[in-house]
Amino acid sequence: ALALGVRALQLSDELEETRAALAVLGDPAAREVALAAGRGRLVVAPDGRAVLLVAGLAPAPPGKTYELWVIENGRPSPAGLFEGGAPLVLVEGTVDDGDVVAVTIEEAGGAEQPTTKPVVASNPV
Repeated sequence: ALALGVRALQLSDELEETRAALAVLGDPAAREVALAAGRGRLVVAPDGRAVLLVAGLAPAPPGKTYELWVIENGRPSPAGLFEGGAPLVLVEGTVDDGDVVAVTIEEAGGAEQPTTKPVVASNPV
């Protein structure tokens, strides 16, 4: 029963994240930003909420995770972890004019600063 309760909470969180991502994608004032590395696009709402749409990003290798970064004036800030395989990733925090959103492969649990070259990176917003 405890395992079912935990899974129900995980599903609830995933559903909420999907709803938030769809709200950004459905915002008629949202703008698309091309990627400088990787395949896909970044969609940014006027209030800075953002969704990264990625194509062809396989699941992270065992013991690794993908980590999102919002890079402002050359300074990266962690913006979420994901396992890959899904085309839609909600960026935690906000993305402002001039920021770059990037994805690196990190050890499971993430890192405080990027330790690898980005596999996905947007052009400046």
